[in-house]
Amino acid sequence: MHDRGMASIREILVLHHTHTDIGYTHPQPVLWELQRRFIDRALEFCDRTADWPEESRFRWTCECTAPLLHWLERAKEPQLDQFRAAVARGQMGCGAWWVHQAPLVSLAQVARALAPVKRLREELGLPLRCAISHDINGLPWPVVPLLREAGIELQIFGINIVFGGFPLGRRPLAFRWRGPEGTPVLAFSGEHYEAFGREAHLYAGSTDRMERGLREYVEGRLPEGYPHDFVFLTATHPFFVDNNGPCLETFERIRQYNAEGRTPRIRTVQPEALLERLRVVEGALPEYAGDWTDFWNFGCASSLNETRVARRTRDRLAAAELLLACRGASREDAPERLREAQWHLDLWEEHTWGASASVAHPGRDGVLEQWNHKAHYAWQARSLASLLLRDQLEELAGNPPDATGAGGVLLLNPGDAPREECVSVPRTWLAGRAGLEGGEETAEGRAAGSMRLLWHHMPSTVHQIDVQAEVASAARAVLGPVTIPARSWRILSAEECGETVGEGCAAGPGFLESPRLSLKFDPASGRVIDLRGCGDAEGWLSGAPEWGFGELVRESPAEGDAAALYRGREALFEVDWARLHRNEPGWQRGWEARREGCGERARWSVEVDGRGAALHREWEAPGLERAVQTVRLRADRATCEVETEVVFRETVTPESFYLVFPLALGAGWNAHFDTAGVPVEFGAEQLPGTARDFVTVARWACMHDSSQAFVLACPDAPLVQLGGFRFGGGPGAVSRTSSPLLLGWFASNYWFTNFRAAQPGSARFRYELGRLAGYDLIACSEFGERAAVPVEAHPVITLPSVRSGQLVSVQPRGVRIECVEPLADRRVRVRLLNPATESVRAEVGFGVGAERTVDLPGRATRTVVLGG
Repeated sequence: MHDRGMASIREILVLHHTHTDIGYTHPQPVLWELQRRFIDRALEFCDRTADWPEESRFRWTCECTAPLLHWLERAKEPQLDQFRAAVARGQMGCGAWWVHQAPLVSLAQVARALAPVKRLREELGLPLRCAISHDINGLPWPVVPLLREAGIELQIFGINIVFGGFPLGRRPLAFRWRGPEGTPVLAFSGEHYEAFGREAHLYAGSTDRMERGLREYVEGRLPEGYPHDFVFLTATHPFFVDNNGPCLETFERIRQYNAEGRTPRIRTVQPEALLERLRVVEGALPEYAGDWTDFWNFGCASSLNETRVARRTRDRLAAAELLLACRGASREDAPERLREAQWHLDLWEEHTWGASASVAHPGRDGVLEQWNHKAHYAWQARSLASLLLRDQLEELAGNPPDATGAGGVLLLNPGDAPREECVSVPRTWLAGRAGLEGGEETAEGRAAGSMRLLWHHMPSTVHQIDVQAEVASAARAVLGPVTIPARSWRILSAEECGETVGEGCAAGPGFLESPRLSLKFDPASGRVIDLRGCGDAEGWLSGAPEWGFGELVRESPAEGDAAALYRGREALFEVDWARLHRNEPGWQRGWEARREGCGERARWSVEVDGRGAALHREWEAPGLERAVQTVRLRADRATCEVETEVVFRETVTPESFYLVFPLALGAGWNAHFDTAGVPVEFGAEQLPGTARDFVTVARWACMHDSSQAFVLACPDAPLVQLGGFRFGGGPGAVSRTSSPLLLGWFASNYWFTNFRAAQPGSARFRYELGRLAGYDLIACSEFGERAAVPVEAHPVITLPSVRSGQLVSVQPRGVRIECVEPLADRRVRVRLLNPATESVRAEVGFGVGAERTVDLPGRATRTVVLGG
């Protein structure tokens, strides 16, 4: 650190807030009410100090908009006037993000998180030109253009470096963060929150100690070459930093300090004051481009089931919103239900998973209470998504409320990629209406027992379709392959629904075959020894790897004290708050890992069905009660699907689980992954110093060399490690040796707080692996979507005259429709994304006469309003 004199720092800017965790310190319902009371208390302090000297006046910044929106639900007009007056005096402010979200979010969710900004500007007069992200370690790269779109000019970070890190090797640091489409926003990577209280030693109650502490910070902690004449620090409550109310005593101490003529002066501010300071020197600030790749999100692997459910729910909600926007709904509460489901989904992906004592005291009621509230967000969203989507499909099918027998099947492709694939449906949907006459059972029908084979259509059975799909597989048929264009639907009659039994597929001891792929395995062990395209000279798998294809590997620290506070996690990261607050990382970079595979033998069997040729394996897997896996060569596409179900033990000492894909790639391989729909080149398109240990993918990761590429779709578990086991390896360059491993990191309890200490019980997850001739963005995007977004099927009672339709269209292929929102007067708002680096002219259409041409720069997003 550079020895910088106090004379060069003229002011210390102090922003007062509380860090907003939805949970962690309090149960979630309690937290929401507390946040409301904090705002009331802050308004009281604003009025009491309105005549104080401007530089020392009390100010409060709502870190996120969600608590403020919650306050607005009950605020009366006098309170609103009080708030507006405080805003006008510069005493009340707000950051632009809805909550602090994990990097699991989609582009549509990012847009939703910024949507309240417009309302709050209009209703309360807030400037809302700055976004604040405290604690979390990064944001997906595509947030940059959405910040600009919302009128946000500055993104402020106060990263917590526990199990994390900040970019570019130093902080505080102001720079221009260039987005994937080439335009920047200002960014400020500042100290962790409550730095003012710590450095000024507010707890001591002495202005002498304040001045000495601030001098020590300025002279000993600012990075070499720090170019500004001010310091920006934040202050929470000095005795309770998360989820606590305002502290008037802090401002009394600041007022006293300034009145005594001490230097540098302390000025209390809203975030826009920092923006104005940076605007003056914007042209001199460095510019960096890349994904701000998050370190923290490995915690989501502590809740595999809920993470999987939330990812599936996000896509089903998008399908329901697509139908609602394009076709409307007879149920007046449908838009409200949609918003409720989105609210729960978005709160699942907020960065707080549970209680602060989740690992130290995992069995305590308060820990269990918070986890159950958190998990409820995911499950509630799932239930509402199913209700909404089935209601919308019912209306599209034109079904009556009650009927017996089905005339056909409605198929919906809600995605951007055209489909030609097999679809699983209940056999009762294919029985037609045989044995019925005028809706009544005939004598012949009774004799044949036809009523037992027919579909009984009523609200209860309609809303049990999604439940039965998981538990009644023997009563299902596989149709197809069926062709459906993107964002389209079609209806097949019962007679047109041809059942497939896996034509072109075969299986036997040691082999699987599909029309496009072949697989060999060792009958003695069940280990996969070869996988390749039919007729290909080269295989997909590296020769004689240490870990087999699809093998489950358990990882744990070789050393660690299970009786310590964090139950052995100290071997991974040293939690020394004094060092961490000096920006000295606590990573134990050289930690020794113990890794155990599944051994040499698996119980196995093979099967051919309508979906393809399958190898079923069961192991005695370390750390698990049970591990069952199906490796399937799909009949309808060149994909190897790996479905796994595990039963976890209740292990609270640190452990992680991986699924291994050993790939036949040469040295110097490269990789890409998608974040919120935009591809990122591993290493080259990440901000220096951000996470390389693992990445969070939206749908896919691709590793490739000069001759071929392998794309892994991750519909359920979003964490991957590229090249080998890398956790704790640091943000430096990754060794790109030949025969790399692509690791699906599906479970972990390495975090020492917030996340679950254990996730006992059954969980399941799926990956799909494919091969390309080389890295191809469109092919990767469509591959990931096909794995994540299945064709939706629904019974049709009476065949309509119109049996197919396009909901919304876009050309050229590769341009994505990220969301379609319903507006008034039969209009829709379509968010487009061009994930490619080249500019395109996109044609987007919604019904007859509702077409638009949109110029989309490379990696840019735009919204278009159609219809009306």
